[in-house]
Amino acid sequence: MAGWITRTLSALRDAFDVSPALRAHTYATTAAIPDYNRRVWVDPTQSAATIPAVYRALDVLVGSVGQLTLKSTDHAGQRVNNQLVRRPSLTLSRAEWLGQIVLAMATDGNAFLHTRRAPNGEVLELEVWAPATVLPDLDARTGRETGYWRNGKRYPARDVLHLTKMRLPGQVRGLGPIQAAQATLRGALDMRDTMGAWFDTTGQPAGVLTSDQQLSSADALAYRRAWNNLDAEGEPITTEDNPSRVKVLGKGLRYEPILLKPSDALWLEAQSYTTLEVARLFGIPASLMLASPEGDSQTYANVEQEWIGFIRFTLMAYLRPVEEALSALLEIDVRFVVDALLRTDTKSRYEAHAVALSNGFLTVNEVRALEGLPPLDGGDQPRRPAIPASTQKATTS
Repeated sequence: MAGWITRTLSALRDAFDVSPALRAHTYATTAAIPDYNRRVWVDPTQSAATIPAVYRALDVLVGSVGQLTLKSTDHAGQRVNNQLVRRPSLTLSRAEWLGQIVLAMATDGNAFLHTRRAPNGEVLELEVWAPATVLPDLDARTGRETGYWRNGKRYPARDVLHLTKMRLPGQVRGLGPIQAAQATLRGALDMRDTMGAWFDTTGQPAGVLTSDQQLSSADALAYRRAWNNLDAEGEPITTEDNPSRVKVLGKGLRYEPILLKPSDALWLEAQSYTTLEVARLFGIPASLMLASPEGDSQTYANVEQEWIGFIRFTLMAYLRPVEEALSALLEIDVRFVVDALLRTDTKSRYEAHAVALSNGFLTVNEVRALEGLPPLDGGDQPRRPAIPASTQKATTS
């Protein structure tokens, strides 16, 4: 009888609870970094993000995407004023919404956007879910994602957009930088903890008591206790008995502190190496990480080329999935405007605008939109390119 009850309860639990699938799901694919000392999994936002270099890398990504604007056009190339593109979230600004997507992809390799719809089916907003709370539901035959489990509730695939940073062949979830380099980040965490507790846990003495006379074991123990403000029984001496903590030495004893160089005490070389490793991991230029390899001399031209490479080969890996998801959902062409980041100074930006205006492939209002300015009356007409004087003479003759 007991066996039948056990089997029945087990079947009911498996039928109505998503926990078996969650238990089978390895958290190695959800950006968690294993804490090998405690043998538990820790949340990356509370562990890896506490490493200064990782926080800086995430901050650069979020700050970069927050400066960008989105433009939408129909299939004929005409601008479309779409409400969801202007404000994809009802509770967050567009910069915050984009920042959450980038953080999800950078820390987990995945971003899940829930489409909240009106009764008529119109999409009202795209809610960003915490990736670690979402479990894709796969078709057993095809392996395709047919839905998503979150907090015990199943959502159909048509209501959720799944964006990935890097999805390996045959894998359901994406692979983010943190999962790809857990050993490196674990070492950075261990170095930080070791550096913070160097004098307390490593056995490194703060100083040495030396004497030019022969000391017995009892004398050495007594003087060590006295130096550490302990009585003969090893108990702490109260401040009432020795408020100024005066040390009394005898038998030629002398105290010599063991001093470390600041570079050794702070592990500066190791920290510099970790910063450069994190910069490589996230694809962030060293100049944006406020770090520089030893012996490297940066020039303005070098920094500008680094920033262009950062936009093309790092930032676009986060932006392109967002563009494709919005374009497919809204059936229009949605693109980020990255021109402002590609030209790092105002003079270069204005010179590029002048070329676009004089050659007629941008209008005044399009340029003003790039600069975040309101349109002007009559600013939608493109200028005709100026014909060089030599060409005019050849034509008239």
